[in-house]
Amino acid sequence: RVVARCITGVGGDEDKEEGNDVVTEALWGCVVLVGGGSLFHGIAERMTKELERVRCSSPNSSSTVRVIARPDRDQSVWIGGSIIASLATFQERWISREDYERRGPSIVHEK
Repeated sequence: RVVARCITGVGGDEDKEEGNDVVTEALWGCVVLVGGGSLFHGIAERMTKELERVRCSSPNSSSTVRVIARPDRDQSVWIGGSIIASLATFQERWISREDYERRGPSIVHEK
């Protein structure tokens, strides 16, 4: 239910902007399971079944639920971290030990 609430709550209830429906529809088709907790036997099938049940009870249920559970998902965080760390834009934001010692913890908010 938490995942379904996140998907259906895009844009907030108080101010439904145009285009939120497009984003919501796209999110139903792109749920990615990652991390150790996603390795429980049958979790991808259960998540798919639960989301389809919620989706079918929603008005205008035209999109398909798609849950992606790659076999290497226990390593997804490390893989993603290594990809981000290799980007030049991320390297510009690195904080050296010297910078941290000189300017203190507030440097995190400055870079």
